[in-house]
Amino acid sequence: PQQQDAEEFLTAVLQAFSQKLKTSSGSNLIKDLFEIELETQTWCIESLDEEPTYDTQRVLRLSLPIDKSCTTLHDSLANCLTGQLEKHSPTLNRTALYNQS
Repeated sequence: PQQQDAEEFLTAVLQAFSQKLKTSSGSNLIKDLFEIELETQTWCIESLDEEPTYDTQRVLRLSLPIDKSCTTLHDSLANCLTGQLEKHSPTLNRTALYNQS
């Protein structure tokens, strides 16, 4: 609960400052300082014939899981930014397993 409150507070502060702090050129100072771009690659591990897909997302904050298996920032980033998912494969014409990083 406390972590959720802190995240909600940070989001509210960033949004409030984002609306108020504009540069003389009209750009958004908060976005210029804090926004990062994440590129995600997704590929089917059940079909090597299927081309990987790429997606780009811009975010103001990155939530990292904190647990006993993540002892360093690098570990937390690796766990947060990688994973597996199931989705429809157009190549196999069925649900398949994909890696994402």
